[in-house]
Amino acid sequence: MLSLTDDCEPQKFVEDKFLQYVKSIKYTDDCSDNSDVTIISNTMLKVQDILNRTIHVQDQILNFCGPISDKFRTANSVSQFLNTIVAYLEEIDYLIHWGGVSELCIAHSSAELMYQKNLRV
Repeated sequence: MLSLTDDCEPQKFVEDKFLQYVKSIKYTDDCSDNSDVTIISNTMLKVQDILNRTIHVQDQILNFCGPISDKFRTANSVSQFLNTIVAYLEEIDYLIHWGGVSELCIAHSSAELMYQKNLRV
């Protein structure tokens, strides 16, 4: 997880991925969307995979150590961290696929994206 997220906050991590996506947009005369959407979708899938494994471990820690143990609180923090990243990326992915780059630009310029508001899951 740390190698993927570079040990940064969810907001910073998603902002960096969003910037990579924006840099991938190729503007043409026909105004078609020529961006690399896999930057967002592949990252989302990787983080979701790590989250799924984390939830399994978190459940085991809960069973063995209880809900007030330091180990469980640590695992819970990791799950919340990953959940937040997934939610941020899902929102961007949704806007890309259903609203297009123009809707994504409007949301970003209005500072309406979850990561811009630093909302937590």
